[in-house]
Amino acid sequence: TALAMAHLFTGAPDKARNHFETALRLNPNDTRVLVYYSRHAVFTGAPERAIELCDQALRRNPFGKYNWNLGIATFVARRYAETIDLLGGLRDPPEMVLAILAASLAMAGGEAEARAVTAQFMDRRADAAGIRDLQSVDDWRAFFAARWPFSDAADTEHLLTALRGAGFPV
Repeated sequence: TALAMAHLFTGAPDKARNHFETALRLNPNDTRVLVYYSRHAVFTGAPERAIELCDQALRRNPFGKYNWNLGIATFVARRYAETIDLLGGLRDPPEMVLAILAASLAMAGGEAEARAVTAQFMDRRADAAGIRDLQSVDDWRAFFAARWPFSDAADTEHLLTALRGAGFPV
């Protein structure tokens, strides 16, 4: 699973898929594998498959904290109300969850709420390594593109459009 994630974030999604499938053959009930494999599905343009993988993980472990991964999948699937429900109730969410929540709120027409969540993100920025030094629009775009390495440029543009609508400098 770790090797699959490394391949996923270094631009080798086919190698990542092979390692995820091997991990599932070795332990088909490992919910971590299912949830991480869902990211592969999201990044390679199959958000509905990602939702299925997260649902499988939740059936195997109903106490698992998979809303973050499921929220990314529902955002990419343009199911913004679901994303808002999944992420809006999290206590003390990490910055990247706030970004997806703000983007979803913006796409759902909640501009004021989106900007409020973006302000939360920006308030935490000073304490967040990798975020505090972002200056230019290009820096911000590269930051988000590295965290969500979509194979399809249209998915990246969808994310950036939503973030821009939420008030991010992208």
